[in-house]
This record gives sequence, C-alpha cells and structure tokens, in this order.
Amino acid sequence: MSSDTLPVLDPAVLKQLQALDGGGKGLLKEMAQLFREDIGGRLDALEAALAAGNTEGLAQEAHAIKGAAGAVGARRLQNYAQEIERGARAGAFGGAAERIASMRPAFEEAALALDAEAKG
Repeated sequence: MSSDTLPVLDPAVLKQLQALDGGGKGLLKEMAQLFREDIGGRLDALEAALAAGNTEGLAQEAHAIKGAAGAVGARRLQNYAQEIERGARAGAFGGAAERIASMRPAFEEAALALDAEAKG
C-alpha cells in the first residue's frame, strides 16, 4: 500500500492507548506532546544525513521515526520512514529526498490529528 493512501492515524492504536489509560486521554495527550517534540528534530537529522550521504545515519533516524510514529498510530509517517530505512540499509538513496519532503506534511497532519484526538 502506498504511503499516500494510508490513514493519517490508525484508530486501533488510538483505542489501545486509551485502553491503557483506563479509557482516559491523559496518555494520548502525553504521547502526542512527546511525538511533536521528538519528530521535528529527527526530520532535520534525516535531511542532514541524506545531504551528507550518510546511509547509516539515514537508516538510524528513519528507524527512530518509524518507531515513534508507530507508537502513536501515525501510519503514513511510519510507512515513509520504513521505506527510507529499507533503502538506506540497502545503500540506496533513490527517492529518499522525495519521501523526506513528504514526511514533514505527514508529520504535521498526524500531530494535528493527535492533538484533536487528545482533546476530543
């Protein structure tokens, strides 16, 4: 499935987070805040690794983003990161710049959706 067609947030993950919090939204609020604080810097580091031709750095940052996105159900962002990680581990940069450019709007969209879920 293409990253562009994936949902912004996975409802099943959101339900799991609420269940872990006894039906409340406190955990979701905390995770949304941590997600927002962490991913912006990681996207910057991802771009820097690409610019430097650092496949290991690219793979590491993509892996970290993939994990953080998965923890909050940001499927689209998670899939972009997975594609970049796979390519970097194979030593291939083809398409990485385009995927990274798509990750910023996917991140913003996910962050806004998480904030809305946490408030709702």
